[in-house]
Amino acid sequence: MKEVENGINIRSEEVQEILGTPPSWLIRWGTTMAFAIVVLLGWIGYYIKYPDSVLADIKVTSSDPPKRIRADNSLNISKVWVNNEDTVKTGEILITFNAKGNFEDIILLDKYLSELEEITDSTLLTFNPPRRLVLGDIQNSLFDFFAKQEELRRFDGSKFDNLSIRQLKNQSTNIQFSINADRKAIRNLGEELAIVNKRYDEVEKGVREKVIAERLLDQTKEKILSLQRERQGLEAQIKNKQFQIREIQNRINGEQRGTQESRQTAYRNLEDSFNKLRNQVETWKKNYTITSPIDGLVLIPNDYISDNQYVTKDQQLMDVIPFAVGDIIGKINLKLSGSGKVDEGQEVIVKFTSYPFEVFGAVKGRVSWKGNIPSNNSIPVEVEFPRGLITTTGKRIKPNQEMVGTAEIITADKRFIERVFERIRRNLS
Repeated sequence: MKEVENGINIRSEEVQEILGTPPSWLIRWGTTMAFAIVVLLGWIGYYIKYPDSVLADIKVTSSDPPKRIRADNSLNISKVWVNNEDTVKTGEILITFNAKGNFEDIILLDKYLSELEEITDSTLLTFNPPRRLVLGDIQNSLFDFFAKQEELRRFDGSKFDNLSIRQLKNQSTNIQFSINADRKAIRNLGEELAIVNKRYDEVEKGVREKVIAERLLDQTKEKILSLQRERQGLEAQIKNKQFQIREIQNRINGEQRGTQESRQTAYRNLEDSFNKLRNQVETWKKNYTITSPIDGLVLIPNDYISDNQYVTKDQQLMDVIPFAVGDIIGKINLKLSGSGKVDEGQEVIVKFTSYPFEVFGAVKGRVSWKGNIPSNNSIPVEVEFPRGLITTTGKRIKPNQEMVGTAEIITADKRFIERVFERIRRNLS
């Protein structure tokens, strides 16, 4: 007996057929709707682009980067001539190191040398720097130059030309007496200098122990320099007097001043001596001074360098920041993994560490150069910024030296549906 509910036999074949057959409109519109959704998703997947990219760290700097000043040799600093955040000119002396000779004297000699614009026999004969300069290893070269000057002057006449043999011998004897007196004075100065040097060591120890005022050390140093200058002046006088004795002896022996050819030889010798002197000064400056390579601002890290400090070779001493900021360049050391996808002209999205992306947005750039030779398992890449440092939110970032951040290099602008099929193929394989 079939069940009856509310007067309807629900188990009858007619009822079962009605209940099991969905309405035709539902089938028709449901299929259409499903097809439309699939087409819509395919259309969205085709038009939505999901870029393929390579991530890397980036350092953005100016095309005129800071000049890092390092020690060329391991030496004791004599004096630091600038303070932190001082402005300097190209060629201005920043640091001098301990060396033989007095720094101010060598710089003064260099000034005399640089002011001689044209080298001729007349300009070299009138070149007359002070003779009491304390020059250390350069001293003999200056004495040699003075001697070569006197040799050339001899061809243009001498105060001994019209003297008799007897007068010449008397002049030679008097000059020799004068030389002996100068040598005695030098010995006395040497003894006094030894006493003052010993005193300097004692005062320096007292200054270190803070029991003697530092001004006494400066006074003792000035006394040493004064004695050294006096000794150098006497030595220069002896060199000049010795040359006069040789010239007198030549007159006594009947030697003439020489031919024009001899004068040319004397001039060439003088010119060679001048060039040697100038080269020695340049070498001294290169070895014992550091000058600013550009106009800029001095930055001394932590103010840790000072007078009388010992520094080692290649030790960083300071930076000089250029006043003018050149073109902005991003530099990337790209890891070899995936680097083959990176090429010139590709877009780069840069997010700076010091400018949060959520607030400032990102800056768009472009790969301008990619190296071919790897170094330390990375490839160098440079990024240019055609629109400057304007972010995606319209904000302008003020360029600073060595800004760091992350770079996203867009290697391919793939569609979303391509990525889906790539993943399917990868899973199937």
